[in-house]
Amino acid sequence: MYDIKVNKADLITAIASNRNEHIKKYNDAIAGYKTKLIEKLKEAMELAIQDKELITAIIMPAPKPINHKSDYDLAIGMLDMSVEEIVEISDDQYRNFILDDWSWKSSFSTSSASYSSSSSVSS
Repeated sequence: MYDIKVNKADLITAIASNRNEHIKKYNDAIAGYKTKLIEKLKEAMELAIQDKELITAIIMPAPKPINHKSDYDLAIGMLDMSVEEIVEISDDQYRNFILDDWSWKSSFSTSSASYSSSSSVSS
């Protein structure tokens, strides 16, 4: 497509807001992941104690959610270092920074939804 010029402060605000939302969703999902993992470990331990079955591998419903805070931090850090007040961003950067649509977004949404207390797939 093409590049656009944006106010650096507005861009940092947008990225920081998206980062904060990502952190909330990640924290919720990882708490659910830990709860599910502990539940499965307790089940395996109880079966072993009762001499019923020895489970040596825990299979979770989805992969462990991954925290992508560093992607947001990198963008914010680079903008903080820029001496320009108006910066140029590409359509891909706009998609990431403003629309919060990253290459990892789909897999993050899927794994997070499996463990999230809010059970929302949109992340």
